[in-house]
Amino acid sequence: FLQKKDRIALREFTDDTKSVLSDDGHIDFCHVFSPITGSSTIASSDTIEKEKDQQKRPLNIELGAGSGDWIVSQARANPSQDYVSVELRADRVAQTFSKCLLNTSSGSNAPLENICCVGSECGSFLRERVHDKSVSTVFVNHPEPPTQTYGLDERDISSAISLVDDEPAHMLNSKTLISAAKCLKPDGQGKLIIVTDNRWYARLICSTLQKVMKIDSKLLAPLVFDKNDNFQIIETFPLFGEDGRRLSYGGGNIMLWEGKPSNAIGHVSSVEQTKANAGTSYFDRLWRTGAGTHAEVKKRFVIALRTYDEGIDRDGSESLLKFSRYQNKHAIINRSHPRNYAAGEEKKKKPNKKKSATKQQRRNERRLAKKKAMQESSTKNA
Repeated sequence: FLQKKDRIALREFTDDTKSVLSDDGHIDFCHVFSPITGSSTIASSDTIEKEKDQQKRPLNIELGAGSGDWIVSQARANPSQDYVSVELRADRVAQTFSKCLLNTSSGSNAPLENICCVGSECGSFLRERVHDKSVSTVFVNHPEPPTQTYGLDERDISSAISLVDDEPAHMLNSKTLISAAKCLKPDGQGKLIIVTDNRWYARLICSTLQKVMKIDSKLLAPLVFDKNDNFQIIETFPLFGEDGRRLSYGGGNIMLWEGKPSNAIGHVSSVEQTKANAGTSYFDRLWRTGAGTHAEVKKRFVIALRTYDEGIDRDGSESLLKFSRYQNKHAIINRSHPRNYAAGEEKKKKPNKKKSATKQQRRNERRLAKKKAMQESSTKNA
């Protein structure tokens, strides 16, 4: 039997756990990351102030967090922000939780208190457990394509997007993207950041976002980077609204960027990881080795969007001006799969270093003559 003090502690913990879930089943993440206050009905002034401070902290979610290397590194480097890792496989959820609990890489034995580990399918979690307009950033790092062989030509993408209720089985389908957009903070404050090393899958996601924007054109808007952010547009996907008219905000395109993940998209740089003793993530190690049949060894592709802002995006003039300035400073090359080159650009052919048979025979004769002369010279000297 439990002692009296243990029963009281268990009752307080149970009451506090119940208060994490609202009546409609959504999770109160402010309460999740706040210190447990017990079952007392009278809140102290310190507790109220802490709750107010907690509400101001950015809340970030990583979908398909894997074994948690990336999100744990982020949490160590950004202690003033809160993170939620969402992963379907229970063994990977356990690995993430153990890294948060042990936290040995940071040089401290204290557990990480700004990560919440969730075992769930991403789409249903966003729809049923996360409040609308509450998340600062939704991160997706190296999502798994529908299959390793699906999508080898252009027809696969167009046929996949044309299907209404039967899209290819993968995490970032249109329903999940819509749910993610609704969870983000409104008026341009929320961001959706997707990083992948699979060019074809990046194009499928961009095409899916075209479909999402056609369903609701005021959910998201493209995020345009500055010149100093070191990202280059390699392909654009035109946006159309529900009425079929071309959208003007964000340059009127979903943009596929190429570049190394950095602070510009909310990723901790390798230098900051070292300072925070955060180490490197699984995705960084995977990229260096170039693992995967369709993975790029040296390239990463980024899709970045923010929530729709009525004040900026209503006429689209400000975003279009920023995009036009980017176009003037950079050569935007629209390369699709199979590879198409922009006007005026020709495929650079590597020079053929293989010599003709006659030249090769002469070269061999010169080498043999030189070798014979050296042997004769050494014989005379001896």
